This record gives sequence, structure tokens and C-alpha cells, in this order.
Amino acid sequence: MDDLLQNGYFKMWYEDEILVVDFIQEHYNYEMLDATIKKRLEITKDKKVLMLSDISKIKSFSLRARQRLFQKDTATGCVAVAAIVKTKTQEVLFNFTTSIYKPQVPTKMFRDKEKARQWLLSFKRKIHGC
Repeated sequence: MDDLLQNGYFKMWYEDEILVVDFIQEHYNYEMLDATIKKRLEITKDKKVLMLSDISKIKSFSLRARQRLFQKDTATGCVAVAAIVKTKTQEVLFNFTTSIYKPQVPTKMFRDKEKARQWLLSFKRKIHGC
């Protein structure tokens, strides 16, 4: 775990060439998610990143928070995003949300973190400009 950054909403670090964002709260509102996105943008700057979002602890997002997830700046710098879920309810919420608010970059849900990492690494060429 390189350079762990955390606050009351998330833990964020690089593992190999993947930015891992571990959401640690059960319920997120707009302000919480906005602060997390802004912090990610601040630390990644203009760098292209593969992002693994562990949303397995989350039980709910407010409507405004879900809308915030898919605003244009949310995907800035991201080449691909893998989301880790653990329950059927999270799967349904993820699929419903991504069907309404179309992700701007390849986005896929996983229950297995290693499969998510392998999928993300298939985009590795794009972060190096090849």
C-alpha cells in the first residue's frame, strides 16, 4: 500500500498501477461523494489512472450522490473503473445506476478483487499512451 490517503469517507492508495478507492461509510450523500471525487482529482492531477472502487461497504447513496457519480469531472483521468460489490442488492443498484447514468469510461462490476485487477490491467497500455 503506497501513500495511503484517507478521511472519514474513503481510503485511497496506489497498488501497482491501480488507484484503489475504498469507500468506508455505509451511506453517502452528495457532499461526501463530492469531497471524495475532488480529492481523487487533486491527487491524480492530469495523470491517467486505472481505478478500483471498493463499494462493498456501501448500503445507500442519496439520489444526488448517484447523480454526482456520473458528472463529467468524475471520470477525468480515468481510463477504466472496476467496482467491487459483495451483495445482490449492490449489484442491482450498480446495474440500475449505470443503465440510467451512462459511465464515460469502461466500467465493470466484480465480486472478486483479483478479477477486477486483471480486467483493469488489460487497459494498462492506455495509461502509458501506447
